[in-house]
Amino acid sequence: MARLTDHLRARVELTLRMLERGSHAEFVDQILDTMICRAPHVTVARRDTVIRCLTRALNEMTADGKLKYRENTRRLLDHTVPSGGPVVRIPVLVATGEHDPLTTPALSREASARYADARFAMFKDADHLVHLERPVELIDLLLKFLADEPLTGLDYCHPVEYPVHRPPVPSPRTGGER
Repeated sequence: MARLTDHLRARVELTLRMLERGSHAEFVDQILDTMICRAPHVTVARRDTVIRCLTRALNEMTADGKLKYRENTRRLLDHTVPSGGPVVRIPVLVATGEHDPLTTPALSREASARYADARFAMFKDADHLVHLERPVELIDLLLKFLADEPLTGLDYCHPVEYPVHRPPVPSPRTGGER
């Protein structure tokens, strides 16, 4: 995604606090709420299986796994999107699930607009864990993209978009130089 919104930042910081104080059941529930769309009226492929697998993995986290989670999460929270910088000129594919509560379609679309030659794909009936919910379809999309085949008529995606590239904003630290 292009950036971490204040709302998402607060949710991610909450997971760290829960982990630190040993509130493991609340930690697991918060992770699920952050990564998975659990709204009953929304269809997400393989949702029950994904929730079961992710819950088990989180419940079986070792001390080393918790340390890695803390380090990776702090790195996410500390990361800032640089303004300016060189334009990526190779084709880029940005994809997300239509119900992704973490890397939302809006944030992912915004990220794709940073590239000169981007495609934005939004998987139907999926949220943040597209690789578990729609693995066959994800592989199909990747193979088509890598083979430079048309990304049209894909029944598992909304129509693939080609966002208009926005030139990078000059960095205030360098006086606009790149």
